[in-house]
Amino acid sequence: MRCGFECVVRMVFRAIAQAFSIARLLFIFLLGVTVFSCVVAEAAEPTFYAQCRKLLPRANDFAKECLERARPFSRTFYPSGGTRGETESYSAYFKSLNAPSHFVLGCILNFKHALSFVGLYYSAQPLDMAHFDDDKIVSITPNDDVNLLIQGVQHTLIAARQFQTDEIPPRLKGAVANCDNAGLETINGLNITAINGWHFRKLTDDRLEVCLADYCEAPHSYAVFFGPHDTPIIYALNKLILIDGNGALLLLQPYYDNACKGWKRQPLDIYGIIYEMCGKKAAQ
Repeated sequence: MRCGFECVVRMVFRAIAQAFSIARLLFIFLLGVTVFSCVVAEAAEPTFYAQCRKLLPRANDFAKECLERARPFSRTFYPSGGTRGETESYSAYFKSLNAPSHFVLGCILNFKHALSFVGLYYSAQPLDMAHFDDDKIVSITPNDDVNLLIQGVQHTLIAARQFQTDEIPPRLKGAVANCDNAGLETINGLNITAINGWHFRKLTDDRLEVCLADYCEAPHSYAVFFGPHDTPIIYALNKLILIDGNGALLLLQPYYDNACKGWKRQPLDIYGIIYEMCGKKAAQ
């Protein structure tokens, strides 16, 4: 049967409509794949880096806010237990977050009321810092770590990562800053890049090879909290206190055991975070 002109036109339009339908379905499919890939990638990003990328763009504005709102703190320090005291004066400020996190945004001003540290602090207990103005500052160390009394419980906040911008000077020149990879641990196919100081290689969930520059010690055992330890370390205090990208806290096992047996009260420095873990169950 021969098809007339109108028949041919209908066939052409039908073919075009089918082509558009196929293209539309293909576009929807590709869009879905892209969105799913983005969601998976975002979900896979360690908590520290997700928080860092979220807060770093606000760093300059936060630094200005810190200069206006930081709360003063001072204490008299007696070197070597002597009788001649030295006054330490600082100011601290923490930004409230939308949700509690191990990683909170904070800053320290020195005795000249100048920026000493601006960046991410680590807290063993996730905090949102919404009530910082009401919390008591128990101590601020020369390394800008902070101890706060929150609802009667002492919390140690470790200055884990400095922010550095055109308006914020580095706390330590040459140290890792912002959201850069710390390169401290060989884990999950990621190799270390920082080899001049302490660096690590994961052997099992609670055992690490510990190296200082080119010298590597026998593997060490760690008490791991808020684990499992499955993302690279982003902060290390020598080999004693380690923090990974998802907020897992690793404490050198013998040191942790001895500290929890021997300490009578919580230290007013970074080591207070070890005391906070005494009696808590490590990750299995």
